[in-house]
Amino acid sequence: MRIQLAMAFALFATHASAEPCEAPRAAYIGDGFSKAGELVDLPDTYLIAYLNGFVDTALAASVLGASDGCVKRAEQCLKGKTLPQLVAIVRKHLKANPERWHMSANLQVFAALFMPCVHAPN
Repeated sequence: MRIQLAMAFALFATHASAEPCEAPRAAYIGDGFSKAGELVDLPDTYLIAYLNGFVDTALAASVLGASDGCVKRAEQCLKGKTLPQLVAIVRKHLKANPERWHMSANLQVFAALFMPCVHAPN
């Protein structure tokens, strides 16, 4: 799964955008505190809080070394979406992929929120 997400990140990074987003040779995404299955039945208010922190961190990733182009690409991917909409997107992804519930929640949230942008037409 980590290899698939690294490849997805590479696609995400090279997808057409206003500023280049250079993909690292190997993206490291550490295991988070939660497993994806723990998010399935989490009340909306708690999932909104989780996603708020996730998105805020993704959009501040340049302070941790992510390129500005990659952060702007993530911002563009999320543009116009509300937190309740992100909750629905994540819930849909998790319900469609119960075989991934044992994986880290942060990996599955990344897949739910950013993989559609990888596959979107330019």
